[in-house]
Amino acid sequence: MTDDIELWRAALQQCLHAHSHQLPIFLEHLAISLVNRFQQWGVLPDLDEAINLHRAALARRATGHPRRSNSLNDLANALQLRFHQRGVLDDLNEAIKLHRAALVLRQPGHSDRPMSLSNLASCLHDRCVQSDVLSDLDKAIELQQAALEICLPDHHLRPQLLNNLSDNHLHRFQRGGTLFELDEAVRLNRAALALCPLGHPHRFGSLNSLANSLVVRSPERRVLSDIDEVINLHQAALALCPIGHPHRLVSLNNLGISLGNRFRHRGVPSDLDKVIELHRVALVLCPPDHPLRPSFLYNLANRLVDKFQQRNVLSDLDEAIDHHRAALALCPLGHPDRCASLDNLANSLRVRFQQRKILSDVDEEIELRRGALVLCPPGHFHRSTSLENLSLSLQYKFQWRGQSSDLDEAFSLYEKLSQQSLPASRFDIRAAKSWITSAEQAKHGSALIACQTTLKFLDQYVAVLAPSSNHFDVVKEVTSSIAMDAFSCCVRHGALTNAVELVEQGRAVLWTQLARLRTPLDELSTSSLTGSALAEEFKKLSSSLRDVFDASTEDQFLQIRQLTTQWDGVVSRIRQLPDFSRFLLPPLFSDLQKAAEYGPVIIVNGSKYSCDVLIITRDQDPILIPLDISLAEVSELSSEFQSLTKRVGSSDHQLESYKMVGILRKLWACIVSPVVQVLKELIDPGSRIWWCPTAEFTLLPLHAAGPYEKRSHNLSHFYVSSYTSTLGALIRARHHVSQDESIQYFVAVGQGHPDGGKELRHVAAELDIVAERVAPVLSFTSLTDSDATVQGVSDAFSRAQWLHLACHGMPNRKQPFESSFTMRDGPFTIMDIIRSRLQNPEFAFLSACHTTVGDESSPDEAIHLAAAMQFSGFRSVIGSMWSVDDEVARQIVTAFYDNLVDGSGRLDCRRAAVALHNAVRTLRKKIPLEQQIEWSGELLVLYDPLSEFDRNSHGIHTFTSHTMTTVPSASQWGSPTATKRALLIHGLNSSSHTFHRVASILAAKGYLVVAPNLLGHALRMPGVDFKVQTLADDLSPYLQAAEYDIVVGHSMGGAVVLSLLKYLPKTRPTSVVLVDSSVEMTAEQMVVHRVRNSNIIKTNPTAEDYMALNPLWTREDAIWRSLGTQIVRATNHNDHLDGNVPWSFSHLFAERPAAAALTVLIADPRSNAYGASKLENVAKFKDVRAVIVPNASHWIQYEFPEVIVEEALRNIEE
Repeated sequence: MTDDIELWRAALQQCLHAHSHQLPIFLEHLAISLVNRFQQWGVLPDLDEAINLHRAALARRATGHPRRSNSLNDLANALQLRFHQRGVLDDLNEAIKLHRAALVLRQPGHSDRPMSLSNLASCLHDRCVQSDVLSDLDKAIELQQAALEICLPDHHLRPQLLNNLSDNHLHRFQRGGTLFELDEAVRLNRAALALCPLGHPHRFGSLNSLANSLVVRSPERRVLSDIDEVINLHQAALALCPIGHPHRLVSLNNLGISLGNRFRHRGVPSDLDKVIELHRVALVLCPPDHPLRPSFLYNLANRLVDKFQQRNVLSDLDEAIDHHRAALALCPLGHPDRCASLDNLANSLRVRFQQRKILSDVDEEIELRRGALVLCPPGHFHRSTSLENLSLSLQYKFQWRGQSSDLDEAFSLYEKLSQQSLPASRFDIRAAKSWITSAEQAKHGSALIACQTTLKFLDQYVAVLAPSSNHFDVVKEVTSSIAMDAFSCCVRHGALTNAVELVEQGRAVLWTQLARLRTPLDELSTSSLTGSALAEEFKKLSSSLRDVFDASTEDQFLQIRQLTTQWDGVVSRIRQLPDFSRFLLPPLFSDLQKAAEYGPVIIVNGSKYSCDVLIITRDQDPILIPLDISLAEVSELSSEFQSLTKRVGSSDHQLESYKMVGILRKLWACIVSPVVQVLKELIDPGSRIWWCPTAEFTLLPLHAAGPYEKRSHNLSHFYVSSYTSTLGALIRARHHVSQDESIQYFVAVGQGHPDGGKELRHVAAELDIVAERVAPVLSFTSLTDSDATVQGVSDAFSRAQWLHLACHGMPNRKQPFESSFTMRDGPFTIMDIIRSRLQNPEFAFLSACHTTVGDESSPDEAIHLAAAMQFSGFRSVIGSMWSVDDEVARQIVTAFYDNLVDGSGRLDCRRAAVALHNAVRTLRKKIPLEQQIEWSGELLVLYDPLSEFDRNSHGIHTFTSHTMTTVPSASQWGSPTATKRALLIHGLNSSSHTFHRVASILAAKGYLVVAPNLLGHALRMPGVDFKVQTLADDLSPYLQAAEYDIVVGHSMGGAVVLSLLKYLPKTRPTSVVLVDSSVEMTAEQMVVHRVRNSNIIKTNPTAEDYMALNPLWTREDAIWRSLGTQIVRATNHNDHLDGNVPWSFSHLFAERPAAAALTVLIADPRSNAYGASKLENVAKFKDVRAVIVPNASHWIQYEFPEVIVEEALRNIEE
């Protein structure tokens, strides 16, 4: 390239001497060569010289010269390049002026007109980025579309034009546009790449452009496959850039970024090492004055911070800060990367302060945040993030210096969020949620405004989301606990009606959005001529939007955006009419109170700040009942209950029933009994009540709560319970009354031989039962076997007011909109239900499995089959919580329809709740407990208690020594009067019964054996932290109240025992045995340990699974091992690993009392089974006995309990 430049220089000199008319050509070619060298090596003087040469060429091509448009174009392109480097807006404005002049010379039909349109659009795009003038962006999109329209599919510029238009849509999304802008950007990039096969000059750019769009879409749409696709695209781009290629360093950097993104999502350590290696190579290849050097520096620096946070090597953090400072030095005012560089350096300083506590780091961080905020004026896409960052930094400073002015400024920054006028992005929602958290922690008075602002943002954000699993993931991420926390905040501020309004606004948002398109318009239609016209226009646009949403694909962006804009306009005009100012706005309490017209609605709210009940009645203010239970406890109960529901029908039925009753008693004591005491003053026994639970309360059978004791009554003795997902859903279900009761159609659908599914033997008999009872009353049709197809059930939906479905229900927890009823030819999904156009639907009985099962991690969205039926218009729906026994379903159906038909021979869906209530009561002695709880939905009805369970039938005893009233729960074996004692400490994700075989042997030898449950285990709540020492301190009362001859600890329990040794008597001989305990773990070993245990928790093996894998185990061993992961906190495992870094306890060997003899039993390393203890961690301690147990796995207490006892007694004898 340098040789070419020198040749052109020589040619130019000769031309100057000869005064040749070809001088502009030589000027132009030398300038182009210099620009090419600049683009490869980033040497700015080359670009300056090129601009001067282009000016000289343009000066010699006067108006009318055939190549004047070329000179205008070339000079403009060079000025735009210099703007990218120096950020001088005059360069960009001049480039725009020159491109406009070139475009005038390239009228329609000119071969270079598409290029000129695109180049002008590119400059306008850059000016919008720099000055935030959105009109420039709109004009850029218009110009790019015009360029595409005149380019045939095989035009050489078409890929470039498609990518440029995609960039504009991407930028509009980042300036407050909708998600459809983002989808359109991806669609355009894919179209461009399809035109660029291997060898095409634009393939490299198209690969990168598509990757960039997917990077932006991934966190918005939650399409996890986007992450891997981006990596594949960048790998393909890098393959096009061998060593020495000018784009290689950019490709290395891009691939590093994409691998870094995957590391942040999946935490694979090898990804991080590869990322850092790629960024280092790219930085070495990057010249000091290359325009992309700042981004290369801060990309490397950010990954070094990740490495520090993973491996705690301080030199990584210091190097990262040095790189961030270098990047910032290369980004003067006006540089497009300056804001990012300021934030990156500030983030790194925050991390260093947390490590070293140097206050000057905090001061510098705040100044950097202030600089970033200046660059994000109102309307800027990242303004909310900058406000949040600066506010958090000031709060952090307040925590260390205590200056109230810092806290005041922090919340004044947050309050600027409430002034935002543009449609909200997920960044706005995140910042507003941060405001809520900060206000709650500081008990600041802005908490309520923060909640209202957050829910306003949420409403704006989901306004254009179509129902899909991808959108559900987006909603799940942004909503989290917003509505429930807002409810709690209002309650604590005494604003009870506001609490009802906000919790209604922030839950079931996708259903609410869909309901907007099905709003009844009777009042609007009859209000006036204008109202009638607007009602028709609204119905037409809503119908069109529904149709587009139903078939939503990436290429429908323009239609969706146009329809959404028109729909918003009609809604705005409707709100200008008298009495319609709140049309489709979140309802007020006075509107929501209508849900209690036929009985009280009980909102049970769960928030990390408080758990409360509000009882809504039709004629008074909400009644508050604070609950004496935390959300963490509710989560524990929910996790245990969900685990039990997944085991329904297993061989451990008696144990499951025992645990189920324990949950129902807890629900009664903590939640339902206080509600009943208030209801007794409001309504008569036998009245209807509606539960409206939130958060994890939605996953619990509140209707089935009771004390389950003789001479005591459960909830079902007092009231008939139903459920509703929201108050609005209940109001909508009651809004419609059948217009012609003389024409009622009942359709029963039964599919006993579904596509690829298990046969249901009683389906035909069940439909016969329904027909026998219903056919004399209504027009009755049944569809079975070959007629029960997807199309058949769709047709049934369109004509039936009453529907009975007997088939398999298939929940899809990962893709909830794909949950389905299984028909002969395939699934009838929630999306099919949503698309159905129903005629006055009344009632649906879903005699299928799992019809109220949705995504357990987002229960408030209620995306499940029963909710879809309710949304579609059915006033009453009966569904199921888990697997339905085929024979039990037949019995329930028989009793239900017997009770449903009233004395006059008519069907009334309002009797459904009482009918199901009576049906279950009739069968209570014939069907199992879990099947009585089973039947649920919009009308979920109670059951009566079974006979009292034998609480000692499983050999479970409670430690009740009167001398130890402050100690935690424990199991006990042997006589309380025994003179010899043993203390057994279980491990992680286990319980006291893990030692049942060891305990039995010791009890037979005359020992009183005590096995306490650790904090966070066996339904115990965790302590203030998750450190092993905290677990030990919690158990210290045992060693303070009595002396023990033997102390044994298994796995993590061994580390707890070592931490307990300081409480042992100094002189009394004690035998200490650690059973395959992890006393040391490296970071890599902790990762392996974490993955292994997480997989066990996730798969939750049954007792049968464990017996199949471990032939030495008894059935009781397998039951207690399986139970261990069910009766601990869901996050117990990771919390304890995170709370004990580094994992190192062997130093406690040397600190034990001299009278304590210590043995460590180690699993056989020659076996294929897992073992935690490592001989090398023990062997260096000469006074510690290390014993490898041949053929033993980690669970020595199940396989060789006698070895544990022998070693314990051996120490005593010696």
